[in-house]
Amino acid sequence: MIDITMTAIVLRPEILRETLISLVKNLKYSNPLRLIIDVAPAANSSFTQHDLYKVASTYFDNAHLICRMVEESKQAEAIKWMWSKSESDFVLHWEDDWVLTRGLDLDKIENLFFKHYNLGMLYFDRCQKSVLDYPGYKGVFAQSEMAPSIYIRLKGKSLGGPPALLRKSYKEAVLPLMKDNECLDITSRTKGAKKLLEEWETCVYVGESGKGRLVKDIGTAWRESKGLKMKKNTPRGVTWVRK
Repeated sequence: MIDITMTAIVLRPEILRETLISLVKNLKYSNPLRLIIDVAPAANSSFTQHDLYKVASTYFDNAHLICRMVEESKQAEAIKWMWSKSESDFVLHWEDDWVLTRGLDLDKIENLFFKHYNLGMLYFDRCQKSVLDYPGYKGVFAQSEMAPSIYIRLKGKSLGGPPALLRKSYKEAVLPLMKDNECLDITSRTKGAKKLLEEWETCVYVGESGKGRLVKDIGTAWRESKGLKMKKNTPRGVTWVRK
């Protein structure tokens, strides 16, 4: 079994539905998948947390779904809770606003971890910022000689960021460093996090075809349509504010 950990917000069930459809359609795995999801509340929403639970339960039955609906949910604390609940050897960490654009065989991806003992986290190449041609990534990644389908991150490592597959032992090493009100990008800059990241490889998977662009962000366009922007360094961690 592989656990899928996912943060979601009550404001946008249509986004969650689109993401889950893409996962059910495109993920291939020889064992069951279980969804562990945290649904964050929001003021003045026309939807309830239970509405999003119903969306999730359309694609994952009760035996393969854990859904948390609490009165206050900070993103970093939610991730910490989900990772703590996960029991699988690998964790597929996601968010509700990333769609999988093409088929992924998780059995084959697991084999990359078995061949690379210090591979802690494997991101999936992004449509908007592909390691293959995004100018900002020049000098940041290098193609692996052992596995051409992955690019090794050389600098600017982060503890976690979806969508990515994480090794259980890596996840458990990160958990003690996590703070309830601090996003992982910020925590990654601390001395303890930098030391941990020196011990692990974090890579990007571009697929067996080598063409990349496996996942697409659909959240940015949604936020812009609602006049919202994301702020990471706040007392609550990640928050959305009006522009």
